[in-house]
Amino acid sequence: MADARPCELDLLASEFFDYLAKPWTVDDPPALFRKIRSIDPVLKGPGNNWFITGFHAADEAYRSRALSRAASANELIRPVAVVGRDAPEAAQAVDIILNWLLHTDDPQHARLRKIVAPAFLPRAVNNLRERIEQFVDGKLDELESFESFDFLHDFAYPIPEHMISTILGVPSEDMPWLVELSGKSSGMNTVVGRTAEEMLQQVRDSLVEQVAYFRDLVERKRAQPGVDLIDALIAAESDGDRLNENELVGMMMQLFAAGYHTTAHGLANTMLALLQNPDQWALLRDNPSLAPKVTEEMLRYDPPSQGQPRIALDDVTIAGKAIRAGDHVAIVLRAANRDPARFEDPDRFLISREATKHHLGFGTGIHLCLGNGLARLEMNIAIERLAKRLGHIGLATSRLDRHHTQLASLKSLPVRKLSKRGA
Repeated sequence: MADARPCELDLLASEFFDYLAKPWTVDDPPALFRKIRSIDPVLKGPGNNWFITGFHAADEAYRSRALSRAASANELIRPVAVVGRDAPEAAQAVDIILNWLLHTDDPQHARLRKIVAPAFLPRAVNNLRERIEQFVDGKLDELESFESFDFLHDFAYPIPEHMISTILGVPSEDMPWLVELSGKSSGMNTVVGRTAEEMLQQVRDSLVEQVAYFRDLVERKRAQPGVDLIDALIAAESDGDRLNENELVGMMMQLFAAGYHTTAHGLANTMLALLQNPDQWALLRDNPSLAPKVTEEMLRYDPPSQGQPRIALDDVTIAGKAIRAGDHVAIVLRAANRDPARFEDPDRFLISREATKHHLGFGTGIHLCLGNGLARLEMNIAIERLAKRLGHIGLATSRLDRHHTQLASLKSLPVRKLSKRGA
């Protein structure tokens, strides 16, 4: 642990807080992570704020029942729309997203997860393999004739878009509109709560429209049952317990948002890392079966999410630090995944790592991402087939802009074909 004067600590903590509010403004997050971690991997910032950048501390914090995800979500998301100030439909939409798995604690979280978990068991996910393979191959058939294309919009987005449409049972003609709505609601800052008023109104409007859409879709599915995931969730029960109407709508919204944006940007971040590390790209081209290791390394190196904060419900000790009830805890998984105490040479993208899978890219503990198996399968298939058929592509521009959201998300990823000699 490095020595630092109180004023230096305050300045650095303020810089880190600004990064959490606007991660897209920082060109080299690892440098900031290293500064914070060198002082303390569990750093006490201004007021009652804690910043966790160490891997082992983050793992411990994720698993702690004293640190509440629900309390933090309520504090950061509830003000988006409140009864008496905003439209009733907007306040109800916020109530619905506060009941997402991502935003709840046990016992509510355990109850919801138990009901829906069978739809995401390995056997259920693996039954989708052939469908994913066929769609990926079809997209590659199209792209093989192009000299250049936008990897994000022409390849990474269509895969989860197709899978979410077919798995959930969302009509394909509705997808572009829903994707646009979901993108608008992603502008809400769920880490520090700093969101401009005009952005908040856009978030409110998009949430209201999403709730109305999925409520109508659930009603149509009840009237004409099918074999999609929505039908399975409508019928799902555990010990006689079922999802109520708002829980069903919220589950649809969460699965759509998580299954679409996160997977698409995970694929784009993977491609970017490969193209920026030609030796690793060549290694994958020579051995496409390394695709699963590529997926895990991306989830460690540049995961789409930067983590979700907590609030301490009780006094708790994390990595030897006494965190008091009411304190705010930012578990920065993107920093924890770059901890040299856990990963050797952590700021390098190395697909041959032996311990890569033991990262926090999908969280851990009770909030381990429910759909991680499906996301991994989609990414593994896409990466392996891409390496086999379009292994000689490179970046078409050096200027890459990111969206102003909490996701580590590119606006586009232009690529072009290279000669095999120039690859």
